[in-house]
Amino acid sequence: MNNYIQAASKESIETFFGTGNKKPFLIPEYQRPYEWQIDEITALFNDLKAFNEDEIASQKKDPNSNENRYFLGSIIYFVNDRNQREIVDGQQRIISIFLLFRSICERLKEKPRSEVYKHFLEEIEEIIWQPNKFNGKVDDPSKILISSEAISDREHKIFTDILATGEADPIAMDFYSRNYLTMKSLLEDLTDDLFTHFVYRLLNCVIILPIEASTFNATLEIFERLNDRGRQLTDADILKAKIYTSIKSESRDRFINRWRILDDRAQAVGESMHNL
Repeated sequence: MNNYIQAASKESIETFFGTGNKKPFLIPEYQRPYEWQIDEITALFNDLKAFNEDEIASQKKDPNSNENRYFLGSIIYFVNDRNQREIVDGQQRIISIFLLFRSICERLKEKPRSEVYKHFLEEIEEIIWQPNKFNGKVDDPSKILISSEAISDREHKIFTDILATGEADPIAMDFYSRNYLTMKSLLEDLTDDLFTHFVYRLLNCVIILPIEASTFNATLEIFERLNDRGRQLTDADILKAKIYTSIKSESRDRFINRWRILDDRAQAVGESMHNL
């Protein structure tokens, strides 16, 4: 397995996501769409909230104690020839974290004169958007550091519009809008003190394990190994990825479109690509 791995070392959320301006995130065509439900988003948020509250209580009890860490899991990716990090495993968490960051930005803007809020806002803005190369400031919210080729143009526009504007349609039924608005609501329930500590710990105390595959083909090997260990990767996911990489580049868009049509038809009759 080590022959397939270029690098693997635990990093804080801030460290890993903070390098997006150099190596943006890409959800490639052969991945499944974003499909986290509100229950999953709420569970993630509540876990982070409980961790934050436990740490506050621990620090009050013993101010000299070391800060604990919350492990969010691993992210597997490959750096493509466009210097993008193609996500092989962990895309549901990555997109959810981006939506959480954007909802935090909206809360931070409520107190623009607060030095603490201003500091956090600057850090998170540089995670979501590409800063101006001349002055280092984020001045173009359309330059988002994550994109997805695994979803329709309509869904991609919804996702990028949320990140660009901080707004979502309250009656929309897509996963991006519902999850974003859910996280905004959950954040609003935090007191200012809890919110400040929550943002600090999200950036500095939540840890992930980024695993960079040495080659693109190596990602498929890791993909299969993870599937054998019971992760939420199906045979259909592996088959799609293998077909995608084995055909000529000019045929890949056609293949992805036909796969999506078949997937839609399967779902319409209560079937799944995995069973097929």
